[in-house]
Amino acid sequence: MVENKTILKNKFIIFLMIVAFIQPDYLRSINLITMLYIGLLFLVCFLFFVYMVQNKMKIKTDRLIVLLFIYSFYTVAVTVITGGRVFNAFRFFLFSLLLCLIYNELLRNEKESFIKIGSIIFEIFLYANLVITLMFPDGIYETYRLVFDSSGNFFLRLNRNAHFLLGHRNNVVYFILTALAFSFTDSYLSRNKVGIRTILLFLISWITVIATWSANSIVAMLMISICLIIANTKLSRLINPYTGFIFSIAFFFGIIILRLQRVFSWFIEGLLNKSLTLTGREALWDNTINSIKNNPIFGHGDNDNFQRLIDIGHMNSAHNIYLDLLYKGGIVQLVLFLIIMFHVMKKIKIHSDIYIYKVFSSLFLGYFVVLSATPLSDFHFSLFLVFLIICNNIEILRKKS
Repeated sequence: MVENKTILKNKFIIFLMIVAFIQPDYLRSINLITMLYIGLLFLVCFLFFVYMVQNKMKIKTDRLIVLLFIYSFYTVAVTVITGGRVFNAFRFFLFSLLLCLIYNELLRNEKESFIKIGSIIFEIFLYANLVITLMFPDGIYETYRLVFDSSGNFFLRLNRNAHFLLGHRNNVVYFILTALAFSFTDSYLSRNKVGIRTILLFLISWITVIATWSANSIVAMLMISICLIIANTKLSRLINPYTGFIFSIAFFFGIIILRLQRVFSWFIEGLLNKSLTLTGREALWDNTINSIKNNPIFGHGDNDNFQRLIDIGHMNSAHNIYLDLLYKGGIVQLVLFLIIMFHVMKKIKIHSDIYIYKVFSSLFLGYFVVLSATPLSDFHFSLFLVFLIICNNIEILRKKS
């Protein structure tokens, strides 16, 4: 049996299997590097096939993998029916399925190596991104986005927001949260306490979000910090994986539906220096809600940028996870997403007696803060999937002592 798993004992192969699915935004803008990543993905698929042959095709599929398969396949099905971007939906379906299968298998068989190498990879990306952020505060590349004028004519407009190695300043936080999941888990497996590298990474994360001044990222890091500070006090009972979910629901109804953000004007305008429209998000939310009403059950599928721009006023996202889900897959996809969330949160809750439980719960809160008001692309959702896979394997990560 050990011989059958030899290929996963090679640390270089584990490195390839991890990094193949982690391509920072800036590197994706370079065609040559993108082609190299595609080649690497094919190589990783071949290596995983070799592993499956060695293991006599015995790959244990967790319930989470099955749920994610149904979730992603549903997106493809709706997109086919609505005539949207079928290739894009099918490509992400394969990408996310391979990511989940490979990462899950690595965690089950080589958890120490997988977490250690993954932690190092994410650390390198975050340190490099911080250096670039401090050296080039206005960003290292520019992007254009589709907009339309009052006459309904489309045109490209320069996106003047700063873009760094890990992408737009608002999206860097997706890397940060998954990196912290790797780093804290590595500390837990190595010494059962927070290590120096993890502390430094946490500080680097704070410096990054302050340097880019992304309001959602700052609030997420603030929430995580508070949770970790009270983790060893009587208030630790408040820290559980459901806290983040409750926050996201309260945000959805309180801010998006009822618009109660004016109650917190002292914080939004005074401390975060943001407008009460939350940088134009109110208009996006209103447009998306109106579009959802046209097909509330099954959604619009993964449609093209032009149609999405017409429907919601933005090419990529409604800047809220629940609105994105309802727009793309309707109530059906929202229910599938909630089933996945409760499945993972329930698994974490079982192990509330170990310290990594509080870390995962804190990061869950951070992720739900980010997902409540930050644009979400397919790639950034895949980073969230990595986090879910790590959390879902908390029983395997749990130290016997």
